[in-house]
Amino acid sequence: MKKQETERFTILIILTIIILIFLYSIFELREKINNYKQLMLSSETDISVSETDGITEEAFVSSEPPQKGYTYYDILLPYELQEYTQDLCVKHNADLELIFAIMNTESGFNQTASNGKCHGLMQIHSSSAMWFSSEYGLDIKNVYGNIEAGIIIYKMYEKEYKSQNKALIRYNSTSKYANSLFNKGITENRYTDKVYKNLEYVRSMRIDDGKEVVISQTNR
Repeated sequence: MKKQETERFTILIILTIIILIFLYSIFELREKINNYKQLMLSSETDISVSETDGITEEAFVSSEPPQKGYTYYDILLPYELQEYTQDLCVKHNADLELIFAIMNTESGFNQTASNGKCHGLMQIHSSSAMWFSSEYGLDIKNVYGNIEAGIIIYKMYEKEYKSQNKALIRYNSTSKYANSLFNKGITENRYTDKVYKNLEYVRSMRIDDGKEVVISQTNR
């Protein structure tokens, strides 16, 4: 009996050692894989930190070389999306730097930002999803559709109110609330102040290549 118990104990110890060696090997392998991923990531992507209204977040900024014919900004928005936004601003005759300022105010350049029923870089309300889909073929939860939807909304209000300030206030509020302010002669508020503060920030972060940036002169 004692011999059998000794053999069982020995076998148990051997199995335990084998299991520990196996688990250690898995741990080592995972560490190597993670280190390799980090190495690859650092060679392809720069990691920046954005602080908007006290919220800190990591954002990945493409380190791909810029294309000629575009103006670039040292902001938490990949060059590809900067180029895409510039093309849309030309298409819709929008002020590029103002759109970037709205984007920063709304989401801090966070592509996956969600605030209740508002989504994306431009914080588009989900109630408008069907309209944008049927009228423009845009998906507001897709980053490209989200950017264009935001530009369309802003330009629509700019055309309606013929005022940059009023368009900004309406972009951020309901028609009832915005018009109640306008009826009192109020055309500036906390939101417009934030946008213009971010506009100065965007302008200061332009990567100067000697070219002039054309800024629209819409009446405030």
